[in-house]
Amino acid sequence: MREVMRDREASLRRAKLEASAAEGISWGMGEDAIEEDEDDVEEITWQSYKGQLTEKQEKTREKIIKRMEK
Repeated sequence: MREVMRDREASLRRAKLEASAAEGISWGMGEDAIEEDEDDVEEITWQSYKGQLTEKQEKTREKIIKRMEK
């Protein structure tokens, strides 16, 4: 039983090595992956963010606003 399991594991390792050598490394990105245009996405800044801020973030935001007013 143990010998069969070792043979299977060795076979799987060999198959993975052969597959990666044959195709090259894709780093998880398939050739059919859809590339997103970064220009289409509107950048979110601290000024345009409408979500909930933590207490520390809120204090930082207030400091920035005060400095901008000076």
